Amino acid sequence: MSRQWLIRQRSHRTLGPNPDIESAPNAQVGRTVHVALLGAALAAGFAGESVAQSSSQAPPAASSAIADTAGLEEIVVTATRKEQVLSKVPISVTAFNQEAMDQRGLRDVGDLLAIVPGVQFDHTGFGSQTQIAIRGIASTVGPATTGVYIDDIPIQVRTVGFASGNAFPDIFDLDRVEVLRGPQGTLFGAGAEGGAVRFITPGVNFNDPSGYFRSEVSQTQNGDISYEAGAAKGGVLISDQLAFRASAYYRRDGGYIDRIPYPVEAGPNEPEHNSNWSDAVVVHGQLGWRPTGRLTLTASVFSQQVHTNDSSNFWVSTPDGPLSDPRSLRYINGNGEPETGNDNFFIPSLAIKYDTDWGTLSSTTSYLTRYAPGQYDFRLFMNATFGGGADPLPVFATPGYFDHGLFWNRQSNWTQEIRLASNDTASRLSWVTGIFLQSAVQSSAEILNTPFFDVTTGIPNASELFFGAPLVDGKYVYIDYNRTRDNQYAAFGEVNFNVTAGLKLTAGLRVARSEVYFTGIRSAPGDGFGTNTGSEKQNPVTPKFSISEQINDQNMVYASASKGYRSGGANRPLPVNPQCTSELASLGFATTPTTYQSDSVWSYEVGAKNSLFDNRLKLATSVYYIKWKDIINDVILPSCGLDFIANLGKATSKGFDLQLETRPFAPLYFSTALGYSKATYDETVAAAGAAAPIVRGGWTLGGAPWIVSAAAQYSINGPAGAPQYLRADYFYRTRNNALQAINDPTSVSYNPNRLVNPAQQNLNLRLGWLVSTWDVSLFVNNVMNEHYELEVNNWGPLGRIMQATAERPRTYGLTISGKF
Repeated sequence: MSRQWLIRQRSHRTLGPNPDIESAPNAQVGRTVHVALLGAALAAGFAGESVAQSSSQAPPAASSAIADTAGLEEIVVTATRKEQVLSKVPISVTAFNQEAMDQRGLRDVGDLLAIVPGVQFDHTGFGSQTQIAIRGIASTVGPATTGVYIDDIPIQVRTVGFASGNAFPDIFDLDRVEVLRGPQGTLFGAGAEGGAVRFITPGVNFNDPSGYFRSEVSQTQNGDISYEAGAAKGGVLISDQLAFRASAYYRRDGGYIDRIPYPVEAGPNEPEHNSNWSDAVVVHGQLGWRPTGRLTLTASVFSQQVHTNDSSNFWVSTPDGPLSDPRSLRYINGNGEPETGNDNFFIPSLAIKYDTDWGTLSSTTSYLTRYAPGQYDFRLFMNATFGGGADPLPVFATPGYFDHGLFWNRQSNWTQEIRLASNDTASRLSWVTGIFLQSAVQSSAEILNTPFFDVTTGIPNASELFFGAPLVDGKYVYIDYNRTRDNQYAAFGEVNFNVTAGLKLTAGLRVARSEVYFTGIRSAPGDGFGTNTGSEKQNPVTPKFSISEQINDQNMVYASASKGYRSGGANRPLPVNPQCTSELASLGFATTPTTYQSDSVWSYEVGAKNSLFDNRLKLATSVYYIKWKDIINDVILPSCGLDFIANLGKATSKGFDLQLETRPFAPLYFSTALGYSKATYDETVAAAGAAAPIVRGGWTLGGAPWIVSAAAQYSINGPAGAPQYLRADYFYRTRNNALQAINDPTSVSYNPNRLVNPAQQNLNLRLGWLVSTWDVSLFVNNVMNEHYELEVNNWGPLGRIMQATAERPRTYGLTISGKF
């Protein structure tokens, strides 16, 4: 009987490409160490130090690494759809190249976004269900508020059905990752209402061969070994005409949570030690052909397969007392069966680029296919819904009992974008224009087979007793299927005019046609279920205006106003039963709204980028104010066990972010990022005659208001002149205040046992040696061995079992990386 609203009731970092989901069983340890160390023996590498270091910069010779890097280097980004050094881009952007990510030990999107100011990244449900909040703009339902790109290919999803979420590439062999804060609706479209995260691959080089290798092995305290190995090679087949780049990467994350069925006789499977391991395989190939000096064609294939063995949730407490003890790193999962899953996606694409004397024509054609199946034990929901808080718990009364749930999510996206951009750098006028076409189909299914309602449990006619009707097909308590097609047609353009040598005006506009078609099928015991179809069509327009002043080569100020939006959609109907009808009426609704409209934001930003003291200090600051209206959000009906989607009023988000990096003298490098974001509803939303508000003015959105990260690295010349370095990376975030809709006693969704995340901090240390182009480093992650109980919840107000997620315990390891 699971429903979409459970995604908000249970943070469940399990069945998808999860940054904290872990790896191999003990039987694999010997082979694991051998493979990882063998890979390390072949490795090479220099990992660049700073977020602002150029990704194209050649690694310095070991004997001169310290002396030659006294200043700070630039990184080139394409945040405005053309190449610019980061300090000249009038947008709030954080960018990491591969060297910077290696130096920080970033392995997935969760690691990366945790240290970006103004960004909150959470796993909010089963499978790959994730939420990215940029500057407080986030929602667990409907289309994405943050665009996710691999090169120029959008891969973000619409949240439909159960456990749908974004796929993210693992962090290996990337030129850089760009995080764009603020709406990017003009150049990136409907999926970038709050911002965008872009994974940029290295591409092919028609003249210079290159290579990259990374290998790592680590041990988690009270957990299993993790390991990885990956290599990339770029080669020239015909000089200046035919070239390739290919990479392959494997990573296995060791588990640290034991699955011991509760009660012991409940599960059909044996207990499993360190069960929450996962592994990933990534393969990427590119072939570039330049038949003429002006025309370049690049064919690419990207494939990623992620397998997760079990949930990364642990049970905090049961009616019999605590099951886990985080302070002693004892994490126990009481499920009766493993919650396994896979998340596999495949993207073939073709990029065409043609240069003329006055402009560049670019075309990108891609097709994304993705399949993410999984299974789970659904007893906690059954207990929270039907247990009634009784002791002993009726749902756990039958020996051997467990709930077997299956789900899958599919994604098939065809995308075509054509851009034409000026390339005359001497002209006072520059521009980019283009068209965008997309047909994105998503489907999901959830099937719940619960022996508790089967007569074999010893409870005669259990389904009739609880629901007043037999099970579907005699064995299923719930079947849910959803299919959504999003068609997008858009024309966009942006013009820059240099009024003077430093003063620049920018205006942009995107005009789109958005069509959404929806089919939903629900089957369950009782009345009111069935098939529903719907559609929603709109013509959004998203403008952008900015003014910037390049005071000199080291200092720039800017101000901008930009609009972002996301498409509307259709609802599934609720069943006609006393619980659902009563809760709808309490909110002032006679029936479920058939559709919901698009929502939109207007963002106003003022910022500056500065370079001081001969490029030894760089600053990037911005202050913003965002108005968000017609917010697409969830309306939860706990007793009914279901939800629907509606447009819930208005909100205001305001804050600032600051990024600083400095090299006061050659051996010492330091950087810090600070972000503050406060997003609150402006008004109370309550339908006529409602007993309780759906949204109350002052409720917060978006997560922790303060996020701080810092990195420090000190280098010295060691024996034979080989540089050595000691590095520390730290982040801190304040208490998460985004659960007021659940924690407010006046809310229809009130759940007093759902706890917000506490303030968090983490410290990682790394000691490294640079030998030619090799970087060999020892590291300790989570040095202080923090053991937070995160996303504490009980699946519903009546649930008596509390569960949570945890930080990975202290982990020791060795990394060897390099370029060749």
